[in-house]
Amino acid sequence: MKLVFAGGLNELQTPSLLECIKGYNFELGLKQSKLVPRAPFDLKGTATNAGAIDGFMQLVKRDNSETTLVQAGSVVYLWNGASTFTSKATGISTFTRFRDTYWSLGDYLVITDTAKATVVKKWDGTTFGDLTTGLGTSLYAKYGAVKDGRVWLANVTTSSDTPHLLVASAFENPQSYNTSNRGGATTSGGATFATGQEAFYLLTPDLKPINGMVEFHNQLIISTEGGRLYLLTGTSASTYQLVDFYKGSAATGTESMANIGNDVIYMKQGGGIDLLTSIQQYGDVRADDVSRYIQTTVKDLTGAIVIYDQKNQKVLFFLSDRVLVLYKDLLGSEISPWSVYTTQQSFNFATNAAKYMKQPGTQVYTVCFGDSIGRIFDLNGTGTSGDAGSSTIAVLRKTRFIYNGEGGDKNGQGGINFAKRTPHGLLTYRRVSTACNCTISFDWGDEYNESSSVVAIPGAPTGFTSVYYNGSGYYNGAGSVAFYYSQGGAFAQKISSQTFSPTGRGPGCFVSVSLDTASPFQIDSLEVN
Repeated sequence: MKLVFAGGLNELQTPSLLECIKGYNFELGLKQSKLVPRAPFDLKGTATNAGAIDGFMQLVKRDNSETTLVQAGSVVYLWNGASTFTSKATGISTFTRFRDTYWSLGDYLVITDTAKATVVKKWDGTTFGDLTTGLGTSLYAKYGAVKDGRVWLANVTTSSDTPHLLVASAFENPQSYNTSNRGGATTSGGATFATGQEAFYLLTPDLKPINGMVEFHNQLIISTEGGRLYLLTGTSASTYQLVDFYKGSAATGTESMANIGNDVIYMKQGGGIDLLTSIQQYGDVRADDVSRYIQTTVKDLTGAIVIYDQKNQKVLFFLSDRVLVLYKDLLGSEISPWSVYTTQQSFNFATNAAKYMKQPGTQVYTVCFGDSIGRIFDLNGTGTSGDAGSSTIAVLRKTRFIYNGEGGDKNGQGGINFAKRTPHGLLTYRRVSTACNCTISFDWGDEYNESSSVVAIPGAPTGFTSVYYNGSGYYNGAGSVAFYYSQGGAFAQKISSQTFSPTGRGPGCFVSVSLDTASPFQIDSLEVN
């Protein structure tokens, strides 16, 4: 029987042997069947005041110039991506959670606060200050979006808290708002507008607080707390309205809804995770629940910070103690597209802010997040010494129970029989980096015990400089590059294997593969006979 690692975490009763019933810190990919660890996250800088990282704001102007702000506690810093933090604002409420919306026409950011502790702000690359709104200095908003030449702010507070209110700026003027003129047709209580380009407000039809707003394919999708999903329709102040999109569910949490490029994903009440297009096609059925493979893991979750890593085609759900990772490449493949990231760092991935953005000072996009003591991390790190350079990464994959006779042909012949003899194993791997140990454990049925074998995976060859097959030379080549096949010996990434013989027998077993190392590795397959 040959085990490969193409599928992710599957907590259902009958997962495939391509998947695992328990596991973490492994990567998945399209037509990828190897066991490889997640990348370590790198420490990129620590805020001067060591305050909790509560917000990232990045302005990339039309000329491709970039400035990045980081909110660390009560201070907003201009950050260069390394150790330089320049204060741009102080005295910010420590409850504030700044989030940005880019207004391209004016080349500046409109900055909202998901905690509504600080009024709407503006950053133009030089000055951080209050946004002029036409409503004085008392406009607070949780969410911002750009659609139809307007900035839309949702879940707002002016003289009073109106979480069910959506305000739209005047056309092409995100510094003009109005909370007196209600949009929509006059027959339904809306105001009379001269041009339709004026600022106005709308109410959610169920009058419940807005807890999510996403612009997707030129549509604005809005969720209400414990309510419904709504779609914004219309083209002018007198015709805009919110109509029912899906009555069966709405997002939970504050930042649990995100545009993932070809769809909108959101966490609903009870912890399930749905796709908008699946709801359109199927309604409220299990087919629209992309978390159906991990029902135990997501059960009763009340929210997450959802980030779409466009570069790596991953959707990340930052929880208080781990990150759930959805691999878009595996959606629709009938195997689980899920992995889980954990860390041995003490903060356990708990964060108040995460963002997909350019690494400041570069043209490289990545996911940055922060912790409670001012540290900023790059989730897609390049270091080889574990998370933030100070620990190892524990990787685990555990199969479902493998019964006697599995792995045989269609007539049941040739399958492994754990009850009659001690199995023999073969681990196939690549010599990628430094040496590490792989532990292969067999949890036996009936005997209720576990036996383990440790296979030492050697490091990559040191200082190898010989040319190899398919390299810069060829068989009987002319001049200095002439060589013959396999001249020079082994080379890095060569397929290698080792045998092992775990003790024990029974009607079947669970098989686990685990490593705890700071080194990258690749395991191609595990064979048991």
